[in-house]
Amino acid sequence: MSLIHTGANRKLASALALTLSLLLCANLQAASDTSYDIAQRAYERSDFKEAESRFRTLANNGHPPAQYNLGVMYTRGEGLPQDLVQAYLWFSLAASKRYGSARQSRAAVRRALNPSQVTEAQRLIDEWKSQRK
Repeated sequence: MSLIHTGANRKLASALALTLSLLLCANLQAASDTSYDIAQRAYERSDFKEAESRFRTLANNGHPPAQYNLGVMYTRGEGLPQDLVQAYLWFSLAASKRYGSARQSRAAVRRALNPSQVTEAQRLIDEWKSQRK
């Protein structure tokens, strides 16, 4: 009989598996933060193509600050066409995670949209969320 089947060893194995999972999550978050920092520096030096690419990758993985920054870029038309429907989408996703001033930014953009644009934005939000389930 293997020692792994004893109660104490099963608890140890479970604790090790949990520890490894937590370390992996911490490493992924650190990598995400590093990528975000690189994106932020690109944005600050007006390298909008690089910033948009990095923010989009992070945003598509559910990173609220990157989602918010994509909303800002779409609102201002920085490095991509100004698109308030897209801005509303990204601000909404960031707001759903209670990120900073995303709710206020979403409300400001909402006031500039007509009803069909709001409907389109909501469709995009629902589509984005359903693709990530």
